[in-house]
Formats: sequence, structure tokens, C-alpha cells
Amino acid sequence: MRVTLVAASCTAVLRDGDEVVATLESRGSFNPTSSFASPDGRWEVRRAGFWGLRTVILAEDSSAEVAMLFRSAWRAGGRRS
Repeated sequence: MRVTLVAASCTAVLRDGDEVVATLESRGSFNPTSSFASPDGRWEVRRAGFWGLRTVILAEDSSAEVAMLFRSAWRAGGRRS
């Protein structure tokens, strides 16, 4: 598998050979929301919290949280819930 960045856009494409497996599209450098799509569905990825230390994954067109990631401000790594 390989990741390809699409020129002149904020999109990354994950490919397995010639097949597109998933795409990640950022809505801009200062927008904390991205969209992730795969054959299994679409999700929104949002930075949240003070200094953006929390990442929330939402089912698209819904406010239902699917997962949450917590990043440490003081050391590498984090945890998920």
C-alpha cells in the first residue's frame, strides 16, 4: 500500500496497487475538520479541546462519536477510547 498526496489540494489517497482503498481530505490548514472515506463508509475527524489535544471521529452527517483519541502535550504517544 502507498499514500499519494494529490497536488494543489488537501487530499491524501491510500492505494493498494491501482485500487483506491481510502481517501483523507482536509478542509484547510486552519480548519480542524477532515473527512475520511473508504468502501466501509465515511467519517469526520475533528480536533477538539484546548490545544487540539483530543481527536474525535464522528459518523458522517451525525453527531454520534465513533472513537476518541487523546494526545499527550508533554510526551510522545497518547491513548484511545
